[in-house]
Amino acid sequence: MKSIVARILFFIVFTGANTGYADETHDVYQKTGAIGYPTIQKFNIDAESLKQKREVLVSLPSAYIESGPRLKYPVVFVLDAELMFYPIAGQIYFQGMNSQMPEAIVVGIPNLPGERRAITPTPLNRNGEPLWFGGKQEQYLQFIENDIIPFIEERFHAADYKVLVGLSPTGQFALHSVWSRPGLFDAHVAINTADFNAVGYEKSSVFEKIAATIASHKQLSGHLYISMPKSGGGQNPRILQGYEKFASALRSLNSPNFKYKQELTENDGYAAVLPAVNSALRSIFPPEQWDPNYRDFMSEEPGQTIQNIKNYYRDLSEKVGFEAVPKGERYYNRNRLKRIGYVLLQQERTAEAIEIFEYWRSLYPNSANAYDSLADAWAQSGNTQKEAQLRKRAKELAQQNGDFRHAIF
Repeated sequence: MKSIVARILFFIVFTGANTGYADETHDVYQKTGAIGYPTIQKFNIDAESLKQKREVLVSLPSAYIESGPRLKYPVVFVLDAELMFYPIAGQIYFQGMNSQMPEAIVVGIPNLPGERRAITPTPLNRNGEPLWFGGKQEQYLQFIENDIIPFIEERFHAADYKVLVGLSPTGQFALHSVWSRPGLFDAHVAINTADFNAVGYEKSSVFEKIAATIASHKQLSGHLYISMPKSGGGQNPRILQGYEKFASALRSLNSPNFKYKQELTENDGYAAVLPAVNSALRSIFPPEQWDPNYRDFMSEEPGQTIQNIKNYYRDLSEKVGFEAVPKGERYYNRNRLKRIGYVLLQQERTAEAIEIFEYWRSLYPNSANAYDSLADAWAQSGNTQKEAQLRKRAKELAQQNGDFRHAIF
C-alpha cells in the first residue's frame, strides 16, 4: 500500500505543477543571430573522384553546440539536395529535438544542372536495350565514399552510422549502392523507386542483386526502405509484382540483421517525399525507443533512478550501433533529465539530483542550463561557494553560445 501511495504522489509531482525553481522552465537552447536554426552551412569541396568542384550543405542538430565533441551524431546523406535537403533537414531537426529519433547531422548533395539522371545505373528497357541516361554510378559512389564522407568526418562530430536518401533516379542509385558497396551505409531510403535492370547487371535486376548480396553476407546489417505512390507507379502490376517478389525473397533469407520495409504512399509524385521520409525514419529509428517515459526510470531506492537511465541508453546504444543518450532539456516535454533532477530536489533527494545534473553536464558540457540546474542543487545542499562557481560558468556559456535565454542565468 505504501508503495502504491508513493507512486501516486510521484506521478502528481512529475506531471503536475512547476516545482518552484526559477530555472525549471520548458525553454531549450536556441542560438541567437541573423541566421535562424537549424544551423546550416555550405561548402565547396574539391571532388577528386569527379574532377570538379561540388557544393555540400550541412545541417547540424539542435544539441550540437551544447554537446561539443562529447557526442557523435549519425549522418543522413540527402541526394537531390536542391529539392529535398531543406525540408528533410528541418524534419530531422524537429524530430530529433523532440526525441522521435536520434539527433542527426544532415548532409545535402545537390546535382549539377542536367546531371541528376547521370548518377543512376543506365537502365534497360523491356527489350534489354540501354536507355539514354545514367552510367556514372560508380564515379558518384567514389565521390561520396572518398570525398564527402571523409570531409564530414574530419570537420564534424559524426558517428559511424550513415543513412542515404534518394528519389526516383537517385533512389535507383541508393538501391544500387546497397549491393555495390555493402556496409558503406547503415540504412538506405529509396523513394518513388521500383525494381530495374541496368547495364552491367548481368541479366539480374537490382532487387535480385540486393537479395543475393544479403544471402552472401550473412552478418550484413542495415535497413532498406522503398516506396511508390499508390496513384502513380503503385497502379503498375509489374511494379507491384516486383515488390512482392522482393519481399518474398527477403523473407526466405530470414536475415536477423537486415530490416526491410516497402509501402505504397498516399501522396502523388514528389509530394510523397516528406511522408515517405517520415515513414522511413520511423522504421529505422522507432520513436518508442527514443522517447521512453521517464517516469518509468524513477525509483525510491537511492541511486537507482540514474542507473535505470544509464542502463536503458546503454542497451539502446548496443542495439543501434552508436551512442544513444538521454535529452538534458526538451521543449515543453517532461521526458528529460532536467525534470527528473528537479523532482528529486523537491523530494529533498539532493545528492541524487546532483548526480542527475552532473550526468546531464557530462553529456552536454557546453550547456549553460545544465550548469545552472546543478547550481540549484548545490544551493539546496547549502554549498553556496559551489553554487556561485556554477552560476558564473552558466552565464559564460550562455554568452559564448549565443543562448537566447542568457538573461535568466
